[in-house]
Amino acid sequence: MKMNMTPRAKKLLAGLTAAALTLSMLPATALAAKDYATGGETALRFSNSGITVQEGDYDGYKIDGTELTINAAGTYVLSGSCADGSVTVKKGTTGVVLVLDGLTLTSGDSAAIACNKSTEVTIVAADGTVNTLADTEQNNDETYPDNDSAENAVIKCKDGSQVTLCGSGTLNVTANGKNGVKSGATTDEEGAASLTIRELTLNIDAPVNDAVNAEQQLNIESGSLTISAGDDALHCDLSLTVGASGTAGPDIDITGCYEGIEAANLAIRSGDIDITATDDCLNAANSDLTGYSSTMDISGSTINAYTSGGDGFDSNGSLTISGGVIAVWTANTALTRGMLVTILYQMAGAPEVTGTCPFRDVAAGSYYEKAAIWAAENGLVSGYENGCFGPNDPVTREQLAAILYRYAQYRGLDVSQTGSIGGFADNSSVSGYARTAMAWANGAGLISGMGDNTLAPRGTATRGQAAVILMGLDKLAGL
Repeated sequence: MKMNMTPRAKKLLAGLTAAALTLSMLPATALAAKDYATGGETALRFSNSGITVQEGDYDGYKIDGTELTINAAGTYVLSGSCADGSVTVKKGTTGVVLVLDGLTLTSGDSAAIACNKSTEVTIVAADGTVNTLADTEQNNDETYPDNDSAENAVIKCKDGSQVTLCGSGTLNVTANGKNGVKSGATTDEEGAASLTIRELTLNIDAPVNDAVNAEQQLNIESGSLTISAGDDALHCDLSLTVGASGTAGPDIDITGCYEGIEAANLAIRSGDIDITATDDCLNAANSDLTGYSSTMDISGSTINAYTSGGDGFDSNGSLTISGGVIAVWTANTALTRGMLVTILYQMAGAPEVTGTCPFRDVAAGSYYEKAAIWAAENGLVSGYENGCFGPNDPVTREQLAAILYRYAQYRGLDVSQTGSIGGFADNSSVSGYARTAMAWANGAGLISGMGDNTLAPRGTATRGQAAVILMGLDKLAGL
């Protein structure tokens, strides 16, 4: 089939081809060449008045106003902006690649993108583009039972579908109806079902329900995910895998949710994961599987788990931890000096220490021994006049500010940004050694007031407060 392409289309297709050739030489965790190896390309542009064909004469689709239905394999490049439109991949259609090339698409009463049963679809955010998909509150068949179009997700992947979200661009998903992304089940009739996320900047805001909900298999291989959810951030009824051994894995920042990552079988192999939850951060469970033994297996990754009312880890079956760096925080438990230096030591990459411990109350082989030596060698702590470190002593808010200030200097961060603490009612109670550090921490947005116009510098820092502060410090460091 001869295709008449503009230079823009040729450039885009060439980029996809080059990407495929490059990716074919990367490890299996990177995008595979087959993700782009389709037989044709059609460029379609959305607007509020309809969908126009920009490139190509391929006939594997149907246009009905602002609704696009795809019924044949191929590469479809989607762009433009539409306040009420949709993309549907017809049941049983495989070999479909949807390239989002600066697409802003909202669906009024259904999914913005629906991959019907037994489909095989790759959704690619094109390099350098920002794409936004959203729905309205009417896309919820529980709230709107008379809405036959409701799909309960901005991206709906039905039973037996195999869907991959990938690309080097950005995809923003706003779920006003229910779920951000929903993947169906494996069935005898429809076959295997899976949802895979890799090499994508994915931002999901799902205040009503789950950000990502899968019934059968959810794989998060790589990429950068920022998630806020009213219920679970990442949920899978059966098997959920994060990262892979020997890879950097994904960067996952769950800024708020009920439960963070939940599955009957939860495996975390690599990645950098921050979770802020009101209930369990990591949960291996599925109440619908009667008599089923859940598993949680962590063999790698760096995990910062903060919960204000649940468990850091909750396995309703077996729990295996064989690798990784893990910190679990609860809201109101006091932070100790031993805990703090250990966390900072891990954040610094757990460098090798060779010196002897200068503190007489640090036991050999204790969990904080190496961290205490490292912190002393690098000027983060000096201990008390009696030669003790006080590993079990609670950290005050001004001590926390002082130690973090020294840590920031150790990491080579800019500490010139300062705030004005003179306006706080108790500013005069800040110790002299901590005033510069407290002003920096306030100016950098790490430590604010207590709500009554006080700093409470001598008050005990809780694990919950420290978790929020340390996550903020991570962002300052660009981690």
